[in-house]
Amino acid sequence: MSNSTLDIARELGKTIQDSEEYIEYIKSQEEYYNDSNTMKLKSKLDEKTKLYNKLLVEGQKTDIKNISLEIKELNKKLLKEKKYTNYIKCKSKVEKTIKNVDNILEYYTGISNSKGCNGCKK
Repeated sequence: MSNSTLDIARELGKTIQDSEEYIEYIKSQEEYYNDSNTMKLKSKLDEKTKLYNKLLVEGQKTDIKNISLEIKELNKKLLKEKKYTNYIKCKSKVEKTIKNVDNILEYYTGISNSKGCNGCKK
């Protein structure tokens, strides 16, 4: 790979950083992480999800239903938080742009950046 190819990649990265959608994403990320109520909800959700997975592995079916209901309720509350939903929306836009860039590169090079072995023949 020539230096000019890497230079173009660096320029593309800078262009993405300077884009309106990326700047909006960074702003929404800061607002999300600085909102104590939203972060508490997310932390509780993560904690309950870990507990749910642990109980599932251990086969403790009696507590799983209650934990599952708590997780659903926490999810509902989190989805009502504007800073969280805005962050997810902005993050999704940036991820879509990066995926589109990846698709273009794959089209022109024939080389896939995806992980795994989709379509591999054994």
